[in-house]
Amino acid sequence: MRTRGSHGWREIDADAKRTIIDSIVRGTAPRGPFHLEIDLSDRCNVDCYFCNAMDVRTKEQVPLARVVEILDEIAPKGLRSVRFAGGGDPLFHREIENVLDAVHEKGLVIDNVTTNGLGLTPGVAQRLVAGQAREIVISLNTSDAPDYARMMQVKPAVFDKVVANVERLVAIRGEAPRPCLVIQFLLDRTSYPKMREMYELARQL
Repeated sequence: MRTRGSHGWREIDADAKRTIIDSIVRGTAPRGPFHLEIDLSDRCNVDCYFCNAMDVRTKEQVPLARVVEILDEIAPKGLRSVRFAGGGDPLFHREIENVLDAVHEKGLVIDNVTTNGLGLTPGVAQRLVAGQAREIVISLNTSDAPDYARMMQVKPAVFDKVVANVERLVAIRGEAPRPCLVIQFLLDRTSYPKMREMYELARQL
């Protein structure tokens, strides 16, 4: 069974969990943080028509130096895991490989990365597997290149590149239990008849 992300809950011991729960009951802040979510970048390499961040997207990203500064500040306080999200695609960060290295150098677990998969390069995939990331969510959204082009507003060939990136990640992972891979789809008026094809593609990948 694959081990999926847990918002850091699996990375802390029973005593720390008890402390957190007791703090919630008392209405006080627990020590920590134990889990950190970083919105790495507003930048994105696709243009999904349904994106809720499209109208406020910028070309900004959190500089690598700032990521390192944040980790240096809170890792000694008990930080165990990190989730990468954002208004854009976290793997589209210009220094994503260095960001992943910085997290791993602190002995932290990447609990979750949600991405369109286009930035899942060999270097990124190798780092996510070597660091035993818990969960990678790929927003593939549909089952074929023409529909992908319609939804993501990119060239159809991008679909094939993303599929190849996912296949390479799975090959690098091999029989290891991590990272767990989640393929995410979107149903709209055009794509919903393709539910079976989506399911079959996800199983194949």
